[in-house]
Amino acid sequence: VSTRVSFPLVELDLSPFSSTTEKVPLYDLTGFITHEGSGADSGHYLAYCRNEVDGNWYEYDDSTLTKLDSAHVLTKEAYVLLYQKRPSLSVEAARNKTMEMISAEEIVK
Repeated sequence: VSTRVSFPLVELDLSPFSSTTEKVPLYDLTGFITHEGSGADSGHYLAYCRNEVDGNWYEYDDSTLTKLDSAHVLTKEAYVLLYQKRPSLSVEAARNKTMEMISAEEIVK
């Protein structure tokens, strides 16, 4: 792959491509794969993933792990993009409450 494609990190909106009249969910990028080399049968693949806990992006290159900033992530030529549907507000509220309870429990210990 040698053609750069721009892609959003957050809030991918697929509603322009949907035939439904219902609200279409938004998606956030959670990871992608790049390829360095002359062809699909040779070269080197790298994985990039966003850590859901700390929100940071990481590059996985064999046994090497490198933390990246979002601006650097957007410069990559993605081969495969992996998106996750954004949770509904009720799911997000429950997740936040759970994280608060876990944090409070750790402070008590």
